[in-house]
Amino acid sequence: MTAAQPLLAAVDVHAGYGQHPVLHGVDLAVAAGESVALLGRNGMGKTTTIRALIGLTPISGGSVQLDGQPVTGLPAHRIARLGVGLVPEGRGIFPNLTVAEHLAVAARSSGGRGPAWDRTAVLALFPRLAERLDHLGTQLSGGEQQMLAIGRALMTGPRLLILDEATEGLAPRVRAEIWSVLARIRGEGVAILIVDRDLPQLLHLCDRAAIVVKGRIAFQGTAAALAADRAMQQRWLGV
Repeated sequence: MTAAQPLLAAVDVHAGYGQHPVLHGVDLAVAAGESVALLGRNGMGKTTTIRALIGLTPISGGSVQLDGQPVTGLPAHRIARLGVGLVPEGRGIFPNLTVAEHLAVAARSSGGRGPAWDRTAVLALFPRLAERLDHLGTQLSGGEQQMLAIGRALMTGPRLLILDEATEGLAPRVRAEIWSVLARIRGEGVAILIVDRDLPQLLHLCDRAAIVVKGRIAFQGTAAALAADRAMQQRWLGV
């Protein structure tokens, strides 16, 4: 892969729901091994952007590529098999599956495309899950469910991990643990695209940031540049 060819590239993406357009020409790129924060106030199009990238929301215009190959219009399960793991908003934990079963059903070889993650590696990241392998999804706390959602995504062997609201609603101690784990995942060479409300942590973790405003990318640059620009933060994020 050359520097000019990102792992994931969205070009002029338009998408929405029925007669309600949400995205109006989104351009976004994530390089191999890079971490990118996707920012914006509520209702600006962050989740729709993620859903469009991974085939969950149909694209009405523009294109999405992985490794320079078009994936526009492919179903979500085929995009996932190309090396994209998702930790969805709300976690998506199955109430009647145990922790062990969640990890087992997601297990898939990376095919040499990215770091290998098996159950042992995931449980080393989240020792608490090792103590709850026989617990059902409904028996887990919110923090444990988020750990499981991340672990389940890693079991697919992703080159790109996408997280929507990575630490929303979690206790401070659990949030700190999640951020620490994400830093370790990044250190393994997995690219990350992440939505969260904790701007300082996002800008510490990520290489670059993109801000979505009314379905368009209003800013895209280095995390350091955004961290230094309080006026930009206030204008687009209200922080």
